[in-house]
Amino acid sequence: MNCPPPTPRQARVIWFAVSALAVAVIAAVLAGAVWGLGRTLRLLSPVLWPLAVAGVLSYLLDPVVALFACLRWRR
Repeated sequence: MNCPPPTPRQARVIWFAVSALAVAVIAAVLAGAVWGLGRTLRLLSPVLWPLAVAGVLSYLLDPVVALFACLRWRR
């Protein structure tokens, strides 16, 4: 097929359509990723909450352990 090249106006319309499609695909992929992450976190929340609480407690109690170490108390 010997089609003539598009005019400058047609080329702009084509590039606008392709760019809009790319933006829509990227937005759909990001929305799907956020949805999937939400589903995963909802599924794993019974495991993640105790781990998060343990992490916060260990962070808060680290100075107490350091004080006991300075007083030469064993762990």
